[in-house]
Amino acid sequence: GWTEEGATRWNVLSGEYGTASNAVVGFSSNGCAAWQDYEAQVEIKRNGSLSADEYVGLVLRYQSSTQFYLAKLYCSSNCGGSPGDEVYSMEISNFDGGATGLVSSTFTFDDNEYYTLKVSVVGDDLSAKIWQTSEAEPADWDITVVDTSYTQGKIGITTTTNTTSFDNVAVTPS
Repeated sequence: GWTEEGATRWNVLSGEYGTASNAVVGFSSNGCAAWQDYEAQVEIKRNGSLSADEYVGLVLRYQSSTQFYLAKLYCSSNCGGSPGDEVYSMEISNFDGGATGLVSSTFTFDDNEYYTLKVSVVGDDLSAKIWQTSEAEPADWDITVVDTSYTQGKIGITTTTNTTSFDNVAVTPS
């Protein structure tokens, strides 16, 4: 049921969804365009460092490949430096032909470990949190923002790299 867009070639290897392309934006969306309030989550594993211009994330209220919200994970400092020195950030962005970062925070993103990225969209409130999948889900959201651009839309995943993989996508109405 996933609809793939962009120049990225998506594939399933060892039960994980990912791309065979690098430095090309790819989208894979699913769900109903009329969805309004929901929580969505996905497990993401990084298999190598992300460069400063690469990202991976969970798409919310997807309208098209140029209009949506994105809970984005990216390297924000020391990218491409010594392994373990990178600083990773999570950001909620509004894409409307271009990206506008709304709110962000830093987090630990160890190589070859699954992390659960969970987002919530209820009315105009958007929230996101991330944690290592092997640990308990934190009670509080890491970042929260209010934006009125999109009131409904599908979910999706996106990436600009072939060094990450996705697994266990879930959506729950709020």
